[in-house]
Amino acid sequence: MSLLSIGVSGLDVSQTLLKVTGNNIVNANNPAYSRQRADLGTIPEQFVGVGYLGSGATVQDIDRVVDQFLINQIYLDSSAYNNLNSFTRNIEQIDSLLAGEASGLGPGINGFFSAIETAAQDPTSMPARQLVLSNSEGLVERFNTLYDRVLQQNLAVNDQLSALTDQITSLAEGIANLNADISEQLARGVGSQPNSSLDDRDELIRKLSELISVQVTEDNSGMANVFIGSGQNLVVGTRANTIGVEASTRDPGDVEITFTSMGGVTQAITDFMTGGKVGGLLDFRHEVIDLGLNSMGRIAISLATTINEQNQKGVDLEGNLGGLIFKDISSVPQVIPNSANDVATPTTVIATISDISQLTTSDYALSFSSATDYSIFRESDGSVITGTLGALPETVTIDGLDITISGAPDDGDRFSIRPTRFGANTIAVDIRRSQELAFASPILTNADIGNTGTGIIFPGEVVDVFNGSGAYVAEFATPGQLSPPILLRFSSATNYDVINSATGVTIAAANAFIPGIVNTITFGSPTAYQIEIDGAPDAGDEFTIDYNGTGISDNRNAVALGALRISGELEGGSLNFEDAYGRLLEQIGARTAQVQISRDAAESLLAQTQSNRDSVSGVSMEEEAANLIQFEQAYNASAQVINVARQIFDTLLSVF
Repeated sequence: MSLLSIGVSGLDVSQTLLKVTGNNIVNANNPAYSRQRADLGTIPEQFVGVGYLGSGATVQDIDRVVDQFLINQIYLDSSAYNNLNSFTRNIEQIDSLLAGEASGLGPGINGFFSAIETAAQDPTSMPARQLVLSNSEGLVERFNTLYDRVLQQNLAVNDQLSALTDQITSLAEGIANLNADISEQLARGVGSQPNSSLDDRDELIRKLSELISVQVTEDNSGMANVFIGSGQNLVVGTRANTIGVEASTRDPGDVEITFTSMGGVTQAITDFMTGGKVGGLLDFRHEVIDLGLNSMGRIAISLATTINEQNQKGVDLEGNLGGLIFKDISSVPQVIPNSANDVATPTTVIATISDISQLTTSDYALSFSSATDYSIFRESDGSVITGTLGALPETVTIDGLDITISGAPDDGDRFSIRPTRFGANTIAVDIRRSQELAFASPILTNADIGNTGTGIIFPGEVVDVFNGSGAYVAEFATPGQLSPPILLRFSSATNYDVINSATGVTIAAANAFIPGIVNTITFGSPTAYQIEIDGAPDAGDEFTIDYNGTGISDNRNAVALGALRISGELEGGSLNFEDAYGRLLEQIGARTAQVQISRDAAESLLAQTQSNRDSVSGVSMEEEAANLIQFEQAYNASAQVINVARQIFDTLLSVF
C-alpha cells in the first residue's frame, strides 16, 4: 500500500466523518433523531519484509448512538403520563361541574328544603306553597341538567376512543411498513443499520405508547413486534391488526374496544386496555362517569321516594290525602340482556327497588352457569353472591334491590343491572297545584273538656296510608274521614275502652294503661296511625281521634317533610341527601387532587427519562462543533500526506 493510498483513505474517512457530523448538526432540532457515529477500522496491514506496514483506515459502519433500555423506558413513562393526563383533564371538568354553585345539586337541595321549612311556618300561605313548587322544579332541573352534562362527557369519551383507536391502527400499519423497509434495507446493506428508518419506527412506537401501553420485542430479522392489552399482537413483522370500537353489549351507551386479527376474528378487549390516553379515558369512564351518574341517581330516587311517601301521609288544603310531589321512579332500575344471550328461550329479568336505605351506587352483573345456578357480581367491590333458583318466577334480593327472574335461563346468559343510573334523568315534578301540598296531618286528637285527670293526648302520627297491595288501609279508605272515628273512654286509671264514636260500638274493651308514662296506642293492621297519651287520666275521662278534614292551620306534615332533610335515608339510615352529595363531591375532589399529583410526578419522570435519552442519543452542538474542527484538521493532514507523496514522486521523476 503506497503513501498515496494511505492519504486517500484518510481523505475518505475524514470526509465521511464530516458528513456524519454535518448530518447530526442539521438534525439537532429533530426530537426523533438519534445521533449517528461512524465506526472506523484499519485496512489490513501488509508484510514488507521488515514487518507489517499499515495500509490506512476505512469506515466500517455508521451506527445510531442509542440505549434500548432508555427507549423502552420512554415508552413506559409516556404511557403512564398520558394515561394520568387524559384522566386528569376529564375529571377536572366533572369536579368543576358538580361543585359549581350554579350547576351543583347542593344549592338545589338546600333551596327545596328551605322552601318547605318556610312554608311550614305558615302552611296556608299560597306564595310559600308556590315557592315549594318552584324549588321542586328547580331541583329537578338541576338533576336533569347534571345528568345531561355528565352523559355528554361520556359520549365525548366514546368519540375520543373511536378517534384514538383509528390512530392506533394507523400507527400499527406504519410500524409494519417500516418493518418491511428495515428488513429489506438490512438485507441490501449486508447487515448495516438503516438508521433513519429505525428512528422513524421508534418514533411511531413512542407515539403509540402515548395512546396505549405497549410491549415491544425485536426478532432476528430486525423487525419489531408490538403487543398490547393481555398479549394481543398488534404488529407482527410486516402484518398489522386492527383496533376499533363497537356498541357495548353490556351498556348501549358505551363503546367497547375491539381487536380484529388478520383472519377477520373480532374480540372485545376493553377490560385489558391499560395506559396511555385510551387507558385514561376508560379509567375515567369507569371510576368517575359511572360513580357520578349512579350517585346522583341514588339521591334522586331516594329523595323523590321519601318525599312522596311523607306527602301521602298528610292532608292538603282541600281535605284530601296527599299525592305525589315527584313522579314515582322506584321502577327506574335498568336491566340489559347481553346480546349473546340465547334468544330461542329468552330469560326475563326485572329489577325494582324495595329498600332505599340499602341501595348502593354500584352496578351489578347477573350470570347463569346453568338453568338454575346464578351469580350476582357487585362491580363496586368485586363481591359475588351465588345461589340456586327454585320454581320460577323467583325474586332474589340484594342491596335493597329485588331481582325477579322468569323464563328459561341458559348456561352463559348474562344481564347488566343498573339500579340508579337513570334516576337523575327520570326524576320529574308530578304535582301542579300548590293546594295539593299535604302540609297537615290527617289525624286530629282532642281531650274532652270535662276530663278530671291529668291525662294529655298528643297529636297523632300517621305510620302508613297504604297496605302491602298498594291500596289505602281501611282507616283511610273512605275519602275525607277516619274509618272509624275513635273515642277512648277510661273505665279506670289503668284501663280504657276503644269505641267507634260514630256508632257507639265498643271495638276493644279493658285495654291496659300505665299512668305516669307515655303510652303509645296503635290503630290498624298493618298499623295506620298511632297516638300517645301521658299523665294519669281518671275514670270517665275521654279522648277523641278523628279525621282532620280542613288542615287549615296544621303544619305537622310540613314539619315532617322538612325533617327529611337531616334524617338519614341512605346507607342504612346514616346518610341524608346533602351528605350523600357531599360524599360524592369529596370522592371526586380527592380523586382529582390525587391524579393531579400523580400526573405531575409522571410528567417529571418522563422529562427525566427523555433527558437521559437525549444525553445519550441527542445531538450536542458543542460536541459536534469540536468534531468539525477535529475532522477538518484530519482531512487537511491527509491532504498533506497526499502532497508529500506527490513531492516524493516528483523528486523521483527528476532524478531521471
